[in-house]
Amino acid sequence: MKNMKIGEIIKDALVFPFNNISFLIPYLIFGIIAGFIVFVTIVSVADSIRTENMDALITSVVIGSLIFLVFAFVISGYGLDIVKSGINRSPQCPKLDLLWQFINGAKLFVVNIVYYLIP
Repeated sequence: MKNMKIGEIIKDALVFPFNNISFLIPYLIFGIIAGFIVFVTIVSVADSIRTENMDALITSVVIGSLIFLVFAFVISGYGLDIVKSGINRSPQCPKLDLLWQFINGAKLFVVNIVYYLIP
């Protein structure tokens, strides 16, 4: 691997996403779905508060949070695959393996928690 100057690294980092739009399509789709889940959860929580229904409030928060976490882990895992493809300079989009990306996203979540707890 050749030595790269910081300017080349920054240029490659800015150009890479626009040269490989296929990498971003699944990432964006999952991001939109996760945003929709958050929106529906917020609306459901607001409605539960308005009607003073504590059972619906707790159910909305728990189910919405769990579904969001699943999508967040998949998004994080896919992001790791994109980074790995970028490091390897692979021109191909990483394959979409939801279980593998969920597991890697969960691992990343645990590593982040440990990292922030033990500075």
